[in-house]
Amino acid sequence: MKVNIRIAIASVAISAALLSAVMHARAQATGPARKPIAESSIKLPGYFGVYAVQKSGEVMVLKPNMDFDAEHLSVTLPEDVEFLIYGKDIDPSKFRLDFLGLKGETAREIELLAKPVSNQPQMLRLIPASTLPGGGYKITENFWEATAVFGFVVGPMPKGVVTRR
Repeated sequence: MKVNIRIAIASVAISAALLSAVMHARAQATGPARKPIAESSIKLPGYFGVYAVQKSGEVMVLKPNMDFDAEHLSVTLPEDVEFLIYGKDIDPSKFRLDFLGLKGETAREIELLAKPVSNQPQMLRLIPASTLPGGGYKITENFWEATAVFGFVVGPMPKGVVTRR
């Protein structure tokens, strides 16, 4: 009986340590939680498109990269960037944000929170759930039978990533 209790206690301790390690790794991978940019500071665009929203409220159109190449990203954005989609019949489930990883890392999806824009039924904010760590990213928009990809870099340029000039 004493052996079974010791095994059970050891199993619980090992499980707790593994859970703690996984939670710590996840927190490091996704960055700290973030506060969304105040909607009143966002300068709303006048044309349909996919936009990067910076903390100042400035928006920048993101152009789709038809021949997407993760090692040749041309746009650098801040770690607290948000996205604004302006179009007809926007479906947040059609958008996906992926961290492409650095050399030797595995690419992974970043959680996006969808938030409507007040009094703008054709606009939707996509807010990363946490601050984005430095590296390469892509937003993929799946619509009908086509896919649009928007690539960008956050923070200093990681080794192995080259920008187009």
